[in-house]
Amino acid sequence: MDTTFSQKLFDFYRTVYVNMEKLYSQIIKDEDLSVIQLRLLLTVHANGEIPVGQLGQKIGMNSGNCSSMCKKMEQKGLLTRHRHREDERIVCLTLTPEGMVVAERILARLKDLQDYVCGGLSEEEMNHIMHSMDIVTNYVNRLV
Repeated sequence: MDTTFSQKLFDFYRTVYVNMEKLYSQIIKDEDLSVIQLRLLLTVHANGEIPVGQLGQKIGMNSGNCSSMCKKMEQKGLLTRHRHREDERIVCLTLTPEGMVVAERILARLKDLQDYVCGGLSEEEMNHIMHSMDIVTNYVNRLV
């Protein structure tokens, strides 16, 4: 593989990661959440009910750490943990009404920011960017 391509891909990933962490930190500064708690909250929001193990896989966190973080979020009143109806060994998560309000508020802020940033792009440019993101995502998924 061309080292220029590899370096460019690494730089792109690092730039996206660092800037998304900064963005998330700014958006949640008033919510009393860490960035990892934000990722947990939004993933539960997107999935409705989700087992702790599956949540950990989706955000790249081991199930023990994920479970510990979920307990803290439960204490904050953002989500509930309960046993799966069919298999009581599985602990599932859902958002509380308060968790839903917080998630919706954060998602609205993210959408407003996205609308602002993407407002100057044509539909063709957005489609080109989305296509490029798909290519990079598929490439990175093959690496792991």
